[in-house]
Amino acid sequence: MRKESTRFKNRTWDVAADVRLLDGCDPAKKYPAIICAHPISSCKEQTSGNVYAERLIELGYVTLAFDASHQGRSGGEPRYLKDPARIAEDR
Repeated sequence: MRKESTRFKNRTWDVAADVRLLDGCDPAKKYPAIICAHPISSCKEQTSGNVYAERLIELGYVTLAFDASHQGRSGGEPRYLKDPARIAEDR
């Protein structure tokens, strides 16, 4: 398993994410993938990344675990805002 940090835009700020790739992953091929969102006010280094994504990679999925807007290393003000609609935009 290989983990790469990345960022993508939601509105005007960056959303921080970790992509976990299968060992021997060929960038020219397609693989099944799952987006892992964290529960409540967590971050990608906790439940979505270190629990959900780790298990899913063992089952053969590429995963993307991200910090929701306003949480963790993602942008967005005010900080620590829990907005389900905005989390849906992140995905």
